[in-house]
Amino acid sequence: PLWKKAIGPGWSSFVVAGPMLFTQEQRGEEELIVCYDAETGAELWTQEIKTRFYDALGGPGPRATPTLADGGLYVMGASGHVLRLDPANGEIIWQQDVRQVADREPPIWGFSSSPLVVEGSVIVHAGGKGDKGLLAFDTETGELKWSAPAGDHSYSSPALLTIAGQPVIAMLTNKELNLLDPADGAVLLSFDCASEGQRVLQPQLAGEDAILIATGMGKGVQKIHVTKKDGKWAAEELWAVTGLKPDFNDCVIYDGHAYGFDGAIFTCFDLKDGKRKWKGGRYGKGQVLLVKDSGHLLVIGEEGAVVLLKADPTEHKELATFQALEGKTWNHPVLSGDRLYVRNSTEAAAYKLPVVK
Repeated sequence: PLWKKAIGPGWSSFVVAGPMLFTQEQRGEEELIVCYDAETGAELWTQEIKTRFYDALGGPGPRATPTLADGGLYVMGASGHVLRLDPANGEIIWQQDVRQVADREPPIWGFSSSPLVVEGSVIVHAGGKGDKGLLAFDTETGELKWSAPAGDHSYSSPALLTIAGQPVIAMLTNKELNLLDPADGAVLLSFDCASEGQRVLQPQLAGEDAILIATGMGKGVQKIHVTKKDGKWAAEELWAVTGLKPDFNDCVIYDGHAYGFDGAIFTCFDLKDGKRKWKGGRYGKGQVLLVKDSGHLLVIGEEGAVVLLKADPTEHKELATFQALEGKTWNHPVLSGDRLYVRNSTEAAAYKLPVVK
């Protein structure tokens, strides 16, 4: 590795900005936002929030990943703090508390919504009653700009998708998939796809005006088609399959196929009909990145091994592997140029990968 170091617990990923890495972690009784030097791993600055979230399955620490946008670093903590920081030095520009704004306590695994920044708003899922399900704060002042109804339980993050030629916010919860207008939070479409289990994954574009939805932890996957006619939005299910059971591991989409996890085993399925093409590779509850330009998949297994695969619907083929981290690894890896940044709840590391020209 270029460097490897011990860090505090948390399930955040890294945000990369040139020579700087941003992440969140727990140290003692304080939740930290930390900036590291991407080249050396040296700590450049920290900002502390005096709070400690813990659950028996996930342990202590923050769950969401920071968002860098419009000159600000936006953060959601597991206990419900939402902040804008100056990425240069960690100074807090403003701070809100979702527990107060939405009048609710953290869900069982903590607030996990990575902030979405769009049109001068920073948007997070809160799961409050009435119209306090989704909250949009002004990026400059931190004041609440709008709020909208959403299910009361979700570990997903709001996502910006383009559907029917229009940018929309997609929010998947235990109750439904909502599509909202980014400007004012108006609900354009509510697609009923209730799940008794925990919703963790992101809705994904899966073709023209089509969205892929994980129907709940270990329950399966469905694909819907969205239409907009005369200002009215509608959606219909194209297919649903129970033989694909992702938990908290998002799939990636490439050339008409999806690659991801069926429980603890890696799999590929056809987006046309949801039929499995192959299943292989026991990587536990790992994560996957798509290297689109070269048609490769970069998987990090639950035990910290990195595996390079070809994105090939005809076969599961491992091209290379190495042990990047030790211990349970649920965090998303990050690839920036030829640099791979990985972390888990005990350590972080950076690797320089070979590049074929």
